[in-house]
Amino acid sequence: MITKLYSFFFSCSLGRCSESITSDVRCLLSVAEIIKTRPGLSKLASVVEKLPRISAALNGGDESRGKTVDTLFAPTDKAIEDFLSWTRAQNKTEEFAKILGNQTVAGAIVAYHVLPELVYKFGTLKALDRKFINTALSNAVSDTSGAFALQIDEEGGSIFIKGTGSEVKVIGADNYACNGIIHIVDGVLLPFDADGELSEKQKERLEDAKEMLSEAIEEEEEEM
Repeated sequence: MITKLYSFFFSCSLGRCSESITSDVRCLLSVAEIIKTRPGLSKLASVVEKLPRISAALNGGDESRGKTVDTLFAPTDKAIEDFLSWTRAQNKTEEFAKILGNQTVAGAIVAYHVLPELVYKFGTLKALDRKFINTALSNAVSDTSGAFALQIDEEGGSIFIKGTGSEVKVIGADNYACNGIIHIVDGVLLPFDADGELSEKQKERLEDAKEMLSEAIEEEEEEM
């Protein structure tokens, strides 16, 4: 039985998806396995490992391999290091520590990097220029306002992903996994302004996300 939290990240069955991963590449590794073994993604792997429910969703089970086709934007080690260096340079370390130190919020930020239910190849993203796409975080909090959506921007053949507080560039496209596709990006997508000072509206959105994700985790634990 797929739980509510699991479905936030990988809820797509083969019949609901427009494309199949296994039609393009032999199914060998899950998204989580690629993150863990791919050079330059160790910091992201470390974050995911501390979030067991998300780690399980990104890893999938043997029965789900090849059946889910979600899209992950994966920040490189350098992207995460640069983000942390920026927070120190701007004297925002304490503010961001409060925001990112909570595991539920950290999970929400990872979910902000996931486009659920469809595989978005690089060419597909280019065709979505200027369009907004809901993220797994959007689905998790039942967001209908577009507050947690990402905008796709094609410029000069490159793809940029715009979040609320940051913009990243796709620097390594179309890395196929058994349960999704990974695009490596040069930055961290933030679902809030990058000044480390949240407006009341942003605090409300994050609190809603924390509450709904926490409820999902509690429901899952009761079912286990």
